[in-house]
Amino acid sequence: MLADVKQLGRKLLGLSGAANPTAISIERMGSRSAARRLLVIANSVIPTVQLSIVQPLRELVDDGLICIEFLTEEQLKRGFGGAARGKEAATWFKQRLAQSSATEIVLCRYSGPFASEAIEFARAQSIAALYVIDDDLLNVPWEIGQAKFDYHNNPRRLNTVRYLLNESDVVYCSNERLARRLEQAGIVRDFFFGPLFCAGSALQAPREGQTLTLGYMGFDHDHDFKVALPAVVRLLRNNPHLNFELFGKIARPLELAEFANRVIELPVVPNYEAFLTSLASRRWDIGLCPLARTPFNEVKNINKWIEYTAVGTAVVATRGMIYDDCCADGCGWLVNDGEWDEALQALATDPVRRLRQVQAAQRRLEEDYSVSALRTQVLEALTRAAMIAKRTRCVKAAQPQSHGKKITTQEQNVMKLEAMSWKADVRNDRSSNVVAKAREPASVGFDGFTQHQVQSGYVELLSDEDLKRLNELLPWMCFTSDTRGRRFGNIAWKGKRETPQIVPDARIGQMDTAFRLKGRSVLEVGCFEGVHTIALAQCGADVTAVDSRIENVVKTIVRCNFFGHRPTCFVSDIEKGEDMARLPKVDFVFHVGVLYHLQDPITHLKRLAAITSSGLLLDTHYAKPDMLNNAYQVDGKEYRYFHYREKGREEVFSGMYDHAKWLLLDDLKLLLTELGFSKFQMLKDEQQRNGPRFTALIAR
Repeated sequence: MLADVKQLGRKLLGLSGAANPTAISIERMGSRSAARRLLVIANSVIPTVQLSIVQPLRELVDDGLICIEFLTEEQLKRGFGGAARGKEAATWFKQRLAQSSATEIVLCRYSGPFASEAIEFARAQSIAALYVIDDDLLNVPWEIGQAKFDYHNNPRRLNTVRYLLNESDVVYCSNERLARRLEQAGIVRDFFFGPLFCAGSALQAPREGQTLTLGYMGFDHDHDFKVALPAVVRLLRNNPHLNFELFGKIARPLELAEFANRVIELPVVPNYEAFLTSLASRRWDIGLCPLARTPFNEVKNINKWIEYTAVGTAVVATRGMIYDDCCADGCGWLVNDGEWDEALQALATDPVRRLRQVQAAQRRLEEDYSVSALRTQVLEALTRAAMIAKRTRCVKAAQPQSHGKKITTQEQNVMKLEAMSWKADVRNDRSSNVVAKAREPASVGFDGFTQHQVQSGYVELLSDEDLKRLNELLPWMCFTSDTRGRRFGNIAWKGKRETPQIVPDARIGQMDTAFRLKGRSVLEVGCFEGVHTIALAQCGADVTAVDSRIENVVKTIVRCNFFGHRPTCFVSDIEKGEDMARLPKVDFVFHVGVLYHLQDPITHLKRLAAITSSGLLLDTHYAKPDMLNNAYQVDGKEYRYFHYREKGREEVFSGMYDHAKWLLLDDLKLLLTELGFSKFQMLKDEQQRNGPRFTALIAR
């Protein structure tokens, strides 16, 4: 695997260009005869370009399917020096745009000159412009260093970033937190984000035996390192065999002076391939991911966890910021600001624990942060931008307000399918410059699943051929595994619902323990494909399962019948009063993953309370005070909320309408109390990738 990293680095090392940009062509990877030709415009070939664009698309470049060309501010400075914003430089820039023969333009963190020329060129050529951003570049703080602060807060650069955020067809954000931050800053654009922004694989196994070295890497992040520094000092004092290394542009703190040559400073390695190779060679046992609790850090990405994990290093990270999801389930040690000593001492003195943590993290790295999953996501972002560009380029200049019109749900589905199978389609017709649109999502193997097998009733009696036919009859978006490891259902798409669903879900076990569901009536709100419905029926409950999508109701009926259960299932749009009025009165409600998709959650809960005699299990995202950006009134009372954009009817994991309202947790508790539910038992409250989420048992 290290050879693969080196190969990428060697390719990138060839992109520096000649001294005079007027005498060279744009640096390029791949052939201009490729069906897709990306022009990447950036300040330089920075790590974000390498990790988030080049790395996931490299296989397609090598196969002749994509060409990537680079146009950078660094080239302008080499060729024109202090006149890099002058007329001659502008002429050269426009010539390079024209020579690129690009089918799409990707502006990656760009804040240099001639941004408007790039956007105008894209519009004139009817091609997409995608802006890629992985930091809040509108609010770069002084804590990251005076030079970076001055650079990013230069008024020209700020104006360029804001211009590109507002004028690009799609803004591709590294995570949803950043997209929300930009929305709050007044950016009105079609945002795109996914579950990952950079990818990795296990380059080497963790070192066995005694823990010898811990380290921290950073670039002008002294304020972050200070969070963990006191604990590092105490650890080194208590463990004389340990060494500590600082990698990057960070000053050696005076507090480490007493340890003399036990502390090693490693210089900056600008090229990413050389950096990753060097990091692997250091064989760190423990890697630090401390973060100061600043707004800027709240929207950063998890690159450090990926890099540490790839080279076999155990991660200790700040809790409640950005690392909670990747470190969950033993894949990292999350700490509050006063808990660093315990974590570092435990990993330093228990090599078996450290080894198991890294092994778990590397499994997650391979499963959730693979290059193939990131490739699919990048292609989806590009396709989304292309579809929006195609539509908006047809709009007359006199109607610029149409540029931000919401993409239709039909286009979203086509976009997702096209992005997921684009590579295979082009391989089938390499002579075509038009990307074919496939109509079938990615899938997984039919059998061989060893985890989460469940006794599956009549499914167990089906032949392989019949079960395969059953899997093809309906648009399944998740699957279970029978006792022979065979798949019943399908994945949603690559990277989504790729493993067998657990039956019963732990939350149903908690609900049954608390409420004793046998013989009681239970309403399941949002049955999806019947996985939870089965488990509720197995508890002996009389289940009524509803969903707003007819296809989900049909899949629930089919799955439950094959498992030997006959719940009452029907279509119900719980946002509509007439549909709520048709629901039966029940003892309990199982309400998971639905409330945060509703445009009027207050009215829904009031209607629900009228038909619920005893209690409910509620699992939902909610808003924290700093997320609030709007308010609405119900029955004369005002409720503040976070406006969350939804994708509508055709996106199966989205709400039915154009937005949802995420309420404050305290407001939810108060409302439920007012509705007669006085007992509130919090089972889980955590920060997830998409925002804060809780699970609670609530009773009268």
